[in-house]
Amino acid sequence: MSRKAARPHTVADGTPRPGRREVLLVTSAVVLALAALAFAGPIHPDLPLVFWFAACVLGERLFVRLPLGGVTLSMAACFNFAATLLLPRADAMVAIALSTVVAERWFMRKPAHRVIFNASQSMLGSAAASALLVGLLPAGESVTSALVRFDLFPILVAALAYTVVNTGSVALAVAMCEGLTPWRAWARLFGNGLNLSMHGASLSLGVLVAVHVTQAGLIATTLALCPMVAAHQAYRMYLSRQVRSDDDSESRAA
Repeated sequence: MSRKAARPHTVADGTPRPGRREVLLVTSAVVLALAALAFAGPIHPDLPLVFWFAACVLGERLFVRLPLGGVTLSMAACFNFAATLLLPRADAMVAIALSTVVAERWFMRKPAHRVIFNASQSMLGSAAASALLVGLLPAGESVTSALVRFDLFPILVAALAYTVVNTGSVALAVAMCEGLTPWRAWARLFGNGLNLSMHGASLSLGVLVAVHVTQAGLIATTLALCPMVAAHQAYRMYLSRQVRSDDDSESRAA
């Protein structure tokens, strides 16, 4: 009886089958992402798009797993935000979505519905950041000139929009799966000082990469590799110590 009851709740690879609320959430994210892409302008399948796709995949490769809901935290925000600042909106959305799909299926082994949701919410985060950035720039001014002048206000607003969409959508998904309120899920996933500092550092590094790329070309993205790897390793060690500390606390309590 228990075997038969379990079958409808799993898919072919043994992962849990998404419930109705999860399916609705994923479907909504996909519809919104495709609508945003439709209004984002033409896609240019040329070298910059391919380059930023590869850079975003590299950022996704530097990931850690958080101890709630199977959520992963990666350094991809750096290159995702840099691509959002430099590429046309549709190109940035496509590069970020494809890199998310490749990384989460190949490196993280996430189930398909989670991959689709994360690709969609990443597109929405990029679209929101790009739209606000362009809307706040003076008439006739390009993003490149704003970066060179280091006009901070539009960039900060764009970074905030990217963060709100990205972390908010993930918190909402985890809240639905774990039976938490969205705010409680967000606080547990992203609300501590280290997580916020890591996310802010990734976005700041993305701005610096974008500025350097406007001056030195695409090869300037390599400047981000050492601090990204260092931050990834430091955060992974921190999480390992936290897990060991929690295990020790449970052992003493028992």
